[in-house]
Amino acid sequence: MDAIDIRILGLIQEDDSRPLAEVARIAGLSRTGCWHRIRRMEAEGVIHRRVALLDAARLGKGTTAFVTLKTQDKSDALLERLRRAAAAMPQAVELHRVTGGDYLLKLRLPGVDAYDEVFRSLAALLPDCHISATFSMDVIKDTTAIPLP
Repeated sequence: MDAIDIRILGLIQEDDSRPLAEVARIAGLSRTGCWHRIRRMEAEGVIHRRVALLDAARLGKGTTAFVTLKTQDKSDALLERLRRAAAAMPQAVELHRVTGGDYLLKLRLPGVDAYDEVFRSLAALLPDCHISATFSMDVIKDTTAIPLP
């Protein structure tokens, strides 16, 4: 990747609805040259998906919970059970394995009371797991932008 690729990435991660002609103009390329670079970065997996960012609160999912799952079981089988559970759980938007071998699950919920259903599902799936949740009171920073050189 060169400086032009980085410039293109910065432009499209800032606003992917920007017309290709505008991205090309700002990056100093022809439309075709810009299009080829974007397609190459998609093929290489640098750009792996294009999405619309939605307002969770306006869609009735304004409560964010971070669920910590602490367990002594560090097996691949447990990890696979967690992956399947998160994939089947529409409230789950992220699942991370964090240092110490534990897991962090990010949920989008309509309210704090909706957490009970998730907690019960997790407790049934992971009976030997300590489950705790922290609820976000306010979002100070929220970005999907990857820092670029």
